[in-house]
Amino acid sequence: MIAAYWPMSGEPDPREALADWHRAGWRLALPAVRQLNAPLDFFAWAPGDEMAGGLLGTWQPARQVACVPDVLVIPCLGFDGRAYRLGYGGGFYDRTLAALTGAGRRVVTIGVAHDDAQVVGFEPHAHDRALDCIVTESRRIPSRPAPR
Repeated sequence: MIAAYWPMSGEPDPREALADWHRAGWRLALPAVRQLNAPLDFFAWAPGDEMAGGLLGTWQPARQVACVPDVLVIPCLGFDGRAYRLGYGGGFYDRTLAALTGAGRRVVTIGVAHDDAQVVGFEPHAHDRALDCIVTESRRIPSRPAPR
């Protein structure tokens, strides 16, 4: 199961890829922000399914069939050369990855960013983890975690 996201303004738009994955036989999910300071929930979704507004201006499947993803496609407002991401600062993906890991789930993480979103000089926090890779319009950046 691949969980991606419904794009917000300025984020790379994964909807065409979602449709391609659906045609290829993958099951799909989208995240839902159901409460602040909590992990994301994931609901099954397919192209054409009705969407509903969620917290913080997000969109989520109107039909709430809970599921657990095997692959997470995550929007990145920024990223570095080690595949650490910068998001909106709400910590939703950090809490989600911690919860999935704590439950014994190994989830493949793929960040999606614009080429010009790479930043230099930020240090990840102790709770941050490098994504497995980040993809942009022109390249793939593999994970190179920072030493702890």
